[in-house]
Amino acid sequence: DGILDFYVEVQKVLVNPLWDGSGDAQKWDINLSIFAPRRKECDSRSLYDSIACYGRMYDRDWKRCKAKDKLMSLLVKRIPFENSEHFFFQLSEILRKNYRAIVWAHRFFSVLGSGDWFSMQLNEWSDFLQCCKIPDPKSRYCKMKDCDMVFIATDYSDPKTDEDALSTNRKSDLRALNDSKALVRFEFLEAIVRLAMSKYGKDPPRYPHESVGLLFANNLHAFLPWEVLVDHNKFRQERMYCESVDQLYTENMPLMRALYKYFAFAGRHKRGVSVKGVAGPESFTSTTLTMDGWLGLVTDAGIIHEGFNNRSAKICFIWSKMNVIDEFKNRQKLTELSFIEFLEAFARMSDMTSPPSVEDLEELLEAELGDDPTRVTYEFFRRLHDGALESLQSRIPFRNSRYENGSYQRKPTRPLAEKIQQMLEVTAGMLMDAFKVQGIANLIKFCNSKSQDHLHLT
Repeated sequence: DGILDFYVEVQKVLVNPLWDGSGDAQKWDINLSIFAPRRKECDSRSLYDSIACYGRMYDRDWKRCKAKDKLMSLLVKRIPFENSEHFFFQLSEILRKNYRAIVWAHRFFSVLGSGDWFSMQLNEWSDFLQCCKIPDPKSRYCKMKDCDMVFIATDYSDPKTDEDALSTNRKSDLRALNDSKALVRFEFLEAIVRLAMSKYGKDPPRYPHESVGLLFANNLHAFLPWEVLVDHNKFRQERMYCESVDQLYTENMPLMRALYKYFAFAGRHKRGVSVKGVAGPESFTSTTLTMDGWLGLVTDAGIIHEGFNNRSAKICFIWSKMNVIDEFKNRQKLTELSFIEFLEAFARMSDMTSPPSVEDLEELLEAELGDDPTRVTYEFFRRLHDGALESLQSRIPFRNSRYENGSYQRKPTRPLAEKIQQMLEVTAGMLMDAFKVQGIANLIKFCNSKSQDHLHLT
């Protein structure tokens, strides 16, 4: 039928233990690693995003869509009464089949906007439409103004949906979370159905499931950015879940926890974030890392440069997020990074930034410094931000980067742990400069003390 299935088949994954088999050494066990808590935190109860979890997410969202009388009235007009169950089933199945693309299109365009990072406002909606080439100035029913009317019609909040989303005593929380000028996840699912019927269902007339199928085949899967359709499990399986990364993070655990706590409080204080909705698992407290906190970290640590900008940082954030079945009851879990997710985001940032190797940097900086510096990656980034390497950078650019010209498809050439180690060096060095402290121990002490100060203020 021409519809591509972008579900990620992860049934049994064998993680590379990185063991040479010598002596009596035991194989590395991911269940004893720092990544093991992800099984309990994630709604999929797995180290990976699972098909089953996407299915439960879809069931929850589609139930809320069907609770909206105006949408159901629109669908009933397009479906034969005598066989309505069959046609509703066909529509539901094609939406379920392509649901992963819907979820990630919503996340991607929402997070690149300037408002709520996890709700799609009108500007981001327009970006999505233009990207997928949906508006047609020659169409009678799908001009840009018609697509904007889809946004307005979908954004209507039905009281029946409110009752389903949260218990009666939490309806006010739902209305606060469901911005009246932005589309949350289940509303974006509804908007896809409405868009499909406007673009492909009227001229000539088609059934809703046929129109939705054409929208995915001709527009979404044809034009969505690669960042939307990438397999997020592949990075975890092939790059991150290994002994070397586990060991590196374990050795630097005091530093990682101190950075996480400091920027979690700093990011929340910056935007005045308040925790709304029903509380999630114990790991998601008022000290989890917001998007503002994450952007503050990569900015203060000097990681933002022409090869890794705010857009790149936001993508690392959403790629590291665990799937959440109910977007309202676990809103904080949906929008903020737990500590395990933070470790993944830092790993993805390191891989995406992919600084030049230590050997290349020693060659680059030798003539300028005379002696080999002890922290060559930090020295490189510091001079890069100061503009002192403009004449030298062309000799050894970020040639190992896997995120060039809008692509992340290049095969990695260096171990991930090596890149994480370099970016930890940069992060610690830049923050020691910014906070005017000397030594890792003092940096950890500074971050922990400031976190406590934030806690007392709140």
